[in-house]
Amino acid sequence: MMKIWPSAYLISSIVGFGVAVAAALIGRDSIWWFVVGVALLNTTLATFILFRLKRVSANS
Repeated sequence: MMKIWPSAYLISSIVGFGVAVAAALIGRDSIWWFVVGVALLNTTLATFILFRLKRVSANS
């Protein structure tokens, strides 16, 4: 069960980094796209962790 956490973090980090790289390649307000990408990444990760915690607490 705990092995899911690092992989989920890694996947979301890669997605956030990919968004930042794509924005930099586009070259249009790339710093704002980077900020949005990181914020979206953190929100997604926090939501996923809260969802997992709710499921774990509901099972016990």
